[in-house]
Amino acid sequence: MSFAVPSALLLTAIAVPIIALYILKVRLRRVPVSTNMFWRQIYDEKPPRSIWQYLRHLLSLLMQLLLLTLMVLAVADPYFPWQLLEARRVVLVLDNSASMRAALEDGAGQSRWQAAVDAAGAEIEGLRFRDEAAIVLAGPRPEVVLGMSNHVPTLRRALRSLEPSDNPTELASAIQLGRRLIDGHAKGRILVFTDGCAQPLDADGKSPTPLAASSAGEGRQESANSANSANGSAADADAKGEDRLAYRIFGQPLGNVGITQFQARRSLVDPLGYELLAAVRNAGPRPVRCRLEVELDGHTVDVLPLKLAPDGHWSRALEKTSLDGGVLTARLAEIELNDDSPAGDDVSKSNDVESKERASDGAAAGASQPVGDVSGLNALATDDEARAVLPPRKPQHVTLVTEGNLFLQKVFEANPLVTVTVVPTVPDAWDGQGVLVLHRLLPETLPAGNVLVIDPIGPCDLWDPGDPLANPIITRQDRQSPLMAHVRLDNVLMPQARRLQFKQPPHALATALEGDIVYAQWELERGKRLALTVDLDSSDLAFRTAFPIMMANALSWMGGDSGELMESLPTGAVARLPLDALPAAKRWRLLSPAGEPAGTVEAPPIADSLAEGASVGSGGGNAGDIEPSSSDAGAREIPLGPFAACGIWTLVAEGVEQAEPDAGSADDEATPSPERMPLAVNLADERETDLRADEYYASRATLESATARWLTRPIWFYLVGMVTALCVLEWFMYQRRVIS
Repeated sequence: MSFAVPSALLLTAIAVPIIALYILKVRLRRVPVSTNMFWRQIYDEKPPRSIWQYLRHLLSLLMQLLLLTLMVLAVADPYFPWQLLEARRVVLVLDNSASMRAALEDGAGQSRWQAAVDAAGAEIEGLRFRDEAAIVLAGPRPEVVLGMSNHVPTLRRALRSLEPSDNPTELASAIQLGRRLIDGHAKGRILVFTDGCAQPLDADGKSPTPLAASSAGEGRQESANSANSANGSAADADAKGEDRLAYRIFGQPLGNVGITQFQARRSLVDPLGYELLAAVRNAGPRPVRCRLEVELDGHTVDVLPLKLAPDGHWSRALEKTSLDGGVLTARLAEIELNDDSPAGDDVSKSNDVESKERASDGAAAGASQPVGDVSGLNALATDDEARAVLPPRKPQHVTLVTEGNLFLQKVFEANPLVTVTVVPTVPDAWDGQGVLVLHRLLPETLPAGNVLVIDPIGPCDLWDPGDPLANPIITRQDRQSPLMAHVRLDNVLMPQARRLQFKQPPHALATALEGDIVYAQWELERGKRLALTVDLDSSDLAFRTAFPIMMANALSWMGGDSGELMESLPTGAVARLPLDALPAAKRWRLLSPAGEPAGTVEAPPIADSLAEGASVGSGGGNAGDIEPSSSDAGAREIPLGPFAACGIWTLVAEGVEQAEPDAGSADDEATPSPERMPLAVNLADERETDLRADEYYASRATLESATARWLTRPIWFYLVGMVTALCVLEWFMYQRRVIS
């Protein structure tokens, strides 16, 4: 045995005065009395003691010395050498993914997450003195909730503060983080608390296959293969004493039906149209039927009856029309057992062998269940609902200044969202509303507002006209710009264009072989500017589909539209939002689906012109993209996330007050506006929808504890307990006259 404070053993010298006081001779006072009959009893209780009589009550002395010995040992803090050698360093990895919200078993009230927290709490209570434990939360970005600590109350509080999320499972990075926390400790151990609905790993806790499997069947087949291949690696690890990873699996295999994909985008050909992409999966052993209800801001758009085979998939693209934007909501309803399966075109069938094996195994497992029992068909509610943001279409007014160009006029009139006013001369006064399109005719100074110039022949405040440019060939264009989306100009015949001498450098959208800019962009405080130097009368650009797309992109950009697609993000993802698509501000607040603040975002400093730092007018080379500089690319995108909850997140410009919640404000806050930008976040993960543990984890599940169940306190704690018990015993013996 060793001592943490060996100098405390010097306190044993206190035994000397204890013994001295014990054998000290007591001299009684002599007092004359009339009789000694009453004092005889007192004399017998306290007789005079001499040095040869100190052994008369040896038990009392021994108990006093034993009390002193125990207290001195407690102060010296003794420990056994094996306590240092056997001290454990345990990392508790908790899976707080969406599937952990499901019930522990069919009909059980306790969730998988609560069972995992209780099991982790039992491991913490079993920590021995000098054992250390850390808590790691497994997610898209693993989080160390609490580093290595041996203070059980702190570990207990940290564990109870955790909550489940809607994130997908990502165990590989959390396990690697746990290995770094162990740091080669001889008694290091990693305990993973999960339901096994995750990507299989190899013996080192790394993912041998891509996390995004092409299908659930392929993922299951890969998991079986990786499990077989990992058996040999695991055996080698055991032989070397390096197998420090253990899994605790929670939850029985349960059926579930969920929405695995839901996206919305505006149509590229119909200004009022939009398209929906929806996918549903039956991750269970029994056939089901249900309804997929699609709503736009509370108004029903479509109701689709579905029939899904065991492990079946359903997906479809839907075309709808709406001028207004808002939040599209897809919801599964009336999920029940399909007794008349299989038949019909609506019945989805699994194509892979693994799904068929799942179905046959599930049929055998479900044979004991009543046919009408549907309680185990849909065990997870998180993926029963998905959302997508549909950007609204804003009507625009275009003032076209031209001496006469029918093709140019019809391009704008063909757009049902545009009202066109054609004037032959440049107006003396313009209110700046809408878009001003100048065809050849120019004022000396472009007015404030959004201005599109086509085939300029005169000077203005941004350029001076140069020599004509004969047969320009487009070799470079900025394909990252929303103005050039779905546009190719390298195959367009352009007999003539106009060379411009720019007074203020623009951002080049399209550049000719000689380095001359054919399509230029400015974003100034006075408004947005575009200049197209192509002669429409001699070019076939007006006859190409690229021209109306260019004009539609220009109107959308000048109108502040974020584009035809506002992608629905999966939970755990990090979004990179274009700066020009955000509400106009220098600072934004991010609100969670519950309306609670989730952080702030600041805009990086940018110049008036997007062209600063970009290569302008560089000639030569093949047709390709204009590469912006790193500073320009960073200024045009802002990272945001990861998002840990499903629902509508809102990015609000700083200074905009949050509306009071009422019956009509929910839809308004979720609709894109100049002050607010909604972001739809869905689960959209087939592995989370499937509530059956992967074979890899099921075969490696263990109930073995990584901590001890005895001697969890330091030795001094038990010594103090013995001192307390001995004091009580001595008091009892004294009261019973056993000792004096």
